[in-house]
Amino acid sequence: MTIRCPKCGTENDETAKNCKGCGFDIKEQTVAFGPEESEIVKGQIFINVLPKKKTLTVIFPENIKETFELENGTYRVGRNENSEIFLNDLTVSRNHAEITVKGSEVIISDLGSLNGTFINGKIIDGPQKLRDGDIIQFGRFRLLFKVGEVKESE
Repeated sequence: MTIRCPKCGTENDETAKNCKGCGFDIKEQTVAFGPEESEIVKGQIFINVLPKKKTLTVIFPENIKETFELENGTYRVGRNENSEIFLNDLTVSRNHAEITVKGSEVIISDLGSLNGTFINGKIIDGPQKLRDGDIIQFGRFRLLFKVGEVKESE
């Protein structure tokens, strides 16, 4: 088997540490492997992949922003001071909604609030799965749901 240098494309012997064409350290690089490769990999490979960060950024009516990082668990949203996401405004019910994070899945449920819970401008009538970029609205508050890093411009 040969290893192709990712820098210059020269074919190198699989035991080579550096590329014979350009001297690039080829053992420290990830090697491309396509479905057309015929080599059989023996044993098992375990990859520890960290889940992408999930966040809710609250855009308060006064244009103030606050971001909550969501980890596995249940978050109550409402005007109740014991809520994990406390929204102090009379347009929000005391126990307005609940957000449940389980692995990569994030589910939001309205808890019978007076003004309802909206996702992307549509009222929800049962549990709803959140997707990256969804805008959630509770009364006068809008929240941006993001998976991954949040850019300052969002």
